[in-house]
Amino acid sequence: GLVALQPVPAPIINGTLMKILFSGDSFTYGDELSNREKDRFSRLVSEHYSAEEINRAECGSSNDKIVRDVFEYLHLFNVDAVVVQFSILRRFDAYKDGWVGMMPEDTGGKYCHAPEWKKTIARAYYKHVQNDRKDQERYFGQILLLQSFLKQKNIPYVMLGLESFKYRQEKIYYNYIKDFCEDFEYIIPDLIGAYGSDNYCPDLTHINSALHGMHPNEKGHSLIADHITSKL
Repeated sequence: GLVALQPVPAPIINGTLMKILFSGDSFTYGDELSNREKDRFSRLVSEHYSAEEINRAECGSSNDKIVRDVFEYLHLFNVDAVVVQFSILRRFDAYKDGWVGMMPEDTGGKYCHAPEWKKTIARAYYKHVQNDRKDQERYFGQILLLQSFLKQKNIPYVMLGLESFKYRQEKIYYNYIKDFCEDFEYIIPDLIGAYGSDNYCPDLTHINSALHGMHPNEKGHSLIADHITSKL
């Protein structure tokens, strides 16, 4: 069964309360939770340490954005720990008067609400540029870059991957970059199961949304939180 997280004494760093930075996509945001600000894993972890929760996650974020958000925040502020939840590898950011997130759904279809200019970029990228090998090369490079930076700054971190090569029955292509990475194997489906398990929100695709049933419920977030606190 689940072991309830027990609060620990609040760490005081240089006279201030401990701060934990969380960066991710809809999983870290707490999408589909009835009370995401109370039940998402970032809140559970922060409450465990009596720390300030800094959740920068946004639904639909690419790994480009997730990593960039960490660098942008740490450029301005100090934190005592960082938790990064990497997203689906096929998402990416394009630059058009600012960064714009792209995902396969933006090419068109039932759930596509992208403007035509965004569809044009997405269609060209996914047709002529994107493939599994390129996705993995960028993914491991992002992990290594961020891990190297956090180690240099002596900031403890935990990194979780949403993309599971095992569940998708895909091999990881040989990549010399991944040999330098640490902890990229901590994959969320390994912690809480594949979509449709008891640790996910109910499948409500009948209400005309592609995203329902694709996010952890309260139990799933608790399992993720347990894992993070065991690593920090």
